[in-house]
Amino acid sequence: MKTHTTYEIMLRHQDASELIVDVRETIEDHNGEEIAEDYTEGFSFEQPTYEERYSEARRQFNRLFRKYGDLITEKERDRLHYEQNTYSLVENDELLIEAKRLIEIKEEEDGVAILTVGNSAPSERDPRREYRK
Repeated sequence: MKTHTTYEIMLRHQDASELIVDVRETIEDHNGEEIAEDYTEGFSFEQPTYEERYSEARRQFNRLFRKYGDLITEKERDRLHYEQNTYSLVENDELLIEAKRLIEIKEEEDGVAILTVGNSAPSERDPRREYRK
């Protein structure tokens, strides 16, 4: 039976003080119907600071990405196996995705603020910002 296997490497919050890195393997049949799903590896990070947790979690995330990339390469070299099956590797760093969304919101809101400087009454301006024209 011809199948497609996806390895998804995920980095996500477990709770406020813990990050998780894990690998989900999903196997689909030739029609794209899921026939199996399993978490093959998982790691927890609870370092004292958020920066340390993310740094260690991201390091493990990259190790797993290389490991499963190499696994796919090995399987694809086996021509008989490869002709029957296909593979993909997906990275999903939820923290990075969230940070990028926040940056986009900040840039959009800052752009609106810059465009409207001078159009509001002085009392409505944010006293923590310095406006120059």
